[in-house]
Amino acid sequence: MAKRVALFLALCWLLMAGGHLYSGDEVMMARVTEAIVTRGSLSPRPLEHFEHYARVEGRDRQSYAWYGLGPSLVAVPFYLGGMLLERVADPEALQAFQQPVLLFYDRQDPSEVLRSFLVSWTNAFVMAAVAWLLFGLIRRQGVQERRAAWITLGFGLTGVVPFYARSFFSEPLGALFWLAGIAAWVRARESWSPRWSLGAGVAFGAVTLARVALGAGLPVAVLAVGVDLWRQRDAPVRQRVHTAVGFCAGLSVALGAWAGSNLLRFGHPLESGYSGVLGLFGGDPWEGLSGLILSPGRGLLWYVPWALPAILGLPSLARRDPAMGIFAGGLLASLLALYAPWAMWDGGWCFGPRFLLPALPPLVLALPPVIDRGLRSPGGRLLLGLLAVASVLVAVTSVLVNYEDYHFALWATTADPDGAIRWDPGWSPLWRYWSWPRKDFLVLPALLRGQGGAALAALAWSLVGAWAVAGMRLAVALVRRPPASTP
Repeated sequence: MAKRVALFLALCWLLMAGGHLYSGDEVMMARVTEAIVTRGSLSPRPLEHFEHYARVEGRDRQSYAWYGLGPSLVAVPFYLGGMLLERVADPEALQAFQQPVLLFYDRQDPSEVLRSFLVSWTNAFVMAAVAWLLFGLIRRQGVQERRAAWITLGFGLTGVVPFYARSFFSEPLGALFWLAGIAAWVRARESWSPRWSLGAGVAFGAVTLARVALGAGLPVAVLAVGVDLWRQRDAPVRQRVHTAVGFCAGLSVALGAWAGSNLLRFGHPLESGYSGVLGLFGGDPWEGLSGLILSPGRGLLWYVPWALPAILGLPSLARRDPAMGIFAGGLLASLLALYAPWAMWDGGWCFGPRFLLPALPPLVLALPPVIDRGLRSPGGRLLLGLLAVASVLVAVTSVLVNYEDYHFALWATTADPDGAIRWDPGWSPLWRYWSWPRKDFLVLPALLRGQGGAALAALAWSLVGAWAVAGMRLAVALVRRPPASTP
C-alpha cells in the first residue's frame, strides 16, 4: 500500500507542474547542478541581470552559491533527463512554456527551458519518498493500513505540500532527511542495531546539506535519541552504547560532509556562505513568530489548517512515545525559534510558510489519535470535515496562479510589498488568487494539446495514463475488504 500511495502522489504532483523554475533560488541551485554535470565544477553561472544573487566569492576567487549541495546533487538525474529530452523534443516545444511574465532565464533557449522543466520534477520524487516513510511511521503507531493511507494522502494533497512538491526549493529534501532519520532511529531502538542508528545519524546530519538552517533541529534529534536511551536503560548497556556510538558516528559523517563542502567552496569548514547576511537576524522576533503562525500571507494555521489539531495532539503523542513527540514537535519549535528574529521570516517570494515545511511530515504523526477522537461525535466529524475542506482549498489555490508573477505585480503596485504580502488580508494569496486575471500556472494542458510538439505530448499523455492506472490500483486497495483472520 505504501508504494501505491507514494506513486499516486508523485504522479499527482507531476501533473501539477508549472513547467519552469520560477524562484531565483531554484534557478541558482539548478545552475549548480548544471555546473556539476557539464563542467565538473561547483561554481554556477550567475543570473542574468542579477549577477550577485546568492553568490559569494570563495576559494580560488570563484563565486559559489550559498545553498546546500544536497538539492543540486539530487537533481543530477533529472538534469540528465532534460538533456535527453532536449534531443528528442520538437522545434516547437518552447511554445508551451511561454506563459510566465517573469523568468530568470531565456525562455527561447531550448536547453534552459527543457532542462529546467525536468529539474522541476525533482521534489515530486523527494516528497514521494517522504510519503512512503510517513506511511510506515503511521503504521508503526498501530494505525490500520487503509486509515494510514488516507492520512498520508491527506498530507500530500492538502495545504502547502502540493506547491512545494512541484517546486525546486530545498525544504522538501530537508523534510526527507529528517523523516528518514526518525524512521531509521525507530528501527534502531527496536533492534538495538548500530547500523540503523548509524543511518539515523547520517540522515539527521544530512539536513544541513539540504539547508544549513535545518541544523537548528539537530539538538532536538539528539534530545529525542537521548530520551529513548534513558527510557530503555534496562536494556543491556553494551547494546545501548553501541547504538549511541553508531548514531554519533553517523551524525559526524554527515556533518563532516557538510563541513567538507564548505571547505571546498569557501575555504573554511564552518563558512556556509551565509555569514554576510547574519545581520538579518535583527528583526522583531514577536512579529516573526506571530507572522509565521497567524499572518494572512504566511501563517501556518491559515495555510495548513490540519496543523492545529496536529499540534493539539502532540501532548498525547508525547505521553505514548516521548521521543516521537520530541521528533514531531521539536523541529517545528526550533524552526519557529530560528526564523522568528529573521528579518525575512516570510521566506521571500513563495506560498505560505515555506520555512516550516520540513516540520509538517513529522507533525502528521500526532494526527491519528486526534482523528480517532473526532470521529466519535457528530461535532467532531463536522470539525474534521471543515478542516479537510479548508486544507484542500489551500492546495487548489496554490496552483491557480504563478506566484512569481503575483509577487512581481504586488512589488510593482504597492509602496510596501513586504508588509502587504505579510499582513494585508487584501493581498493574501488565499483569496486574492481566486480573482487574479491570469490562472495559467499549469503546463500540462498546453502539452496535452500538442503545443510542445509530439514528444512532449507523448510524455504528458503517458503521465496522465500512469496517473489513472496508479489511481485505480490505489482505489482498489483502499476499498478491498481485508482478509478475514483465521481462528
